[in-house]
Amino acid sequence: MDFNLSDAQKDIRDTVRKFAETRIKPRAHELDEKEEFSAELTKEMGELGIFGIIVPEEFGGQGLDYLSYVIAVEELARVDGSHAATVAAGVSLGIAPLLYFGSDAQKKKYLPRLAAGEGLFAFGLTEPGAGSDSRGSKTKSVQNPAGSWTINGSKIFITNGSCELTEGIIVQTVSGRIRLRIGTQTVDLSAGRAVVLERDVPHDVEALEESAFLLTISWPKDYATGPGFPAEANVEGLPKINSDE
Repeated sequence: MDFNLSDAQKDIRDTVRKFAETRIKPRAHELDEKEEFSAELTKEMGELGIFGIIVPEEFGGQGLDYLSYVIAVEELARVDGSHAATVAAGVSLGIAPLLYFGSDAQKKKYLPRLAAGEGLFAFGLTEPGAGSDSRGSKTKSVQNPAGSWTINGSKIFITNGSCELTEGIIVQTVSGRIRLRIGTQTVDLSAGRAVVLERDVPHDVEALEESAFLLTISWPKDYATGPGFPAEANVEGLPKINSDE
């Protein structure tokens, strides 16, 4: 295994390091002291291509590997953790769910602006009674008889959720229960769905269309069948388990 960086990865390292040293470092302390978010520097990171490193070229990104993205975040973190976190959250929590699990329409609609750093997507996981313990989430998404969905719940500490560049949020919800078999044990878990909400969606919106959801759920879809799972989903050698068993 070759642990040496490629020439392209070295170029990314050097470019981001220079940017962090010359543009972020002179302002980092003041921004921290004033507890301010710099939309200007965030947009500049977008112009540099940092947000679009893992995004395919067809959606306005660089189409590079994940290591290149990690190198960029590491170089930012050497100088200022806040800007590194802005990128890490913007890519891993905003771009990545859309890239890996979004519909073609969602990718075409949102990824170009996110990859360019012109906007950010927030991520809603934490609740008053649940945080990194995502299985404790209470926010529900319920399908209505007509096929639309209603979301009911509360989220707090929204990552990237309070800046002027925020254009939407990906919200983790619970949509039902599944029964999942691991080895000889059977476990009942909450089945989750992630929904994409644009910034100015009314708080009292009564129903969301199916197109607002990502194409997967919070749990590995190949482990079982049930609400939100493809009917034929199954891991090789793992017995199928229906939600009504």
